[in-house]
Amino acid sequence: MSSLQENKLSKTGCLEKGILTITRSLSWVSGCTIFAIMFLVSADVWARYVMKQPIKGAMDIGQMSLVVIGFLGMAYTQVEKSHVRVEVLIARLSKRTQAVLDTISACLSAIIFALIGWNQLGKVWRIVTSPEVGPQTELLFIPHAPFIVIAAFGCFLLCLVLVLDIFHNFTKARQG
Repeated sequence: MSSLQENKLSKTGCLEKGILTITRSLSWVSGCTIFAIMFLVSADVWARYVMKQPIKGAMDIGQMSLVVIGFLGMAYTQVEKSHVRVEVLIARLSKRTQAVLDTISACLSAIIFALIGWNQLGKVWRIVTSPEVGPQTELLFIPHAPFIVIAAFGCFLLCLVLVLDIFHNFTKARQG
């Protein structure tokens, strides 16, 4: 292997390692948020039925936390190949055909999530540049803009993981 190829591989490996480190770190944030919401919901139910008074804003916090949980966990789910897949027909195909179909699927997914992320950034831009107050939660008035940025970031991170998958699947398809 030439030094140019080794250098390319080390850069790709370093980039991949960085993306995977960020993805794993954010999956911990997502998991900790699930844990916190579990306690908040339990406390809210307890307060509602025992104390006859729910925790003020628990619903607002729960709604905004779902953005953190969902969007920061998507990329890690893709890394672990834990997204729902129907393999009834695909399992019967050759490894090369499976790799080609996985590449096509990853390309389409990357395009869709890039568009979703771009759309979310457009929303944030309109909110930030508007003279009016942007959308907020009903009770605690938590602004939506930071959570829209989290959604966009999660989409773009998923795109990066999908691009890595495309390269891996392309390599598998070439090798047969």
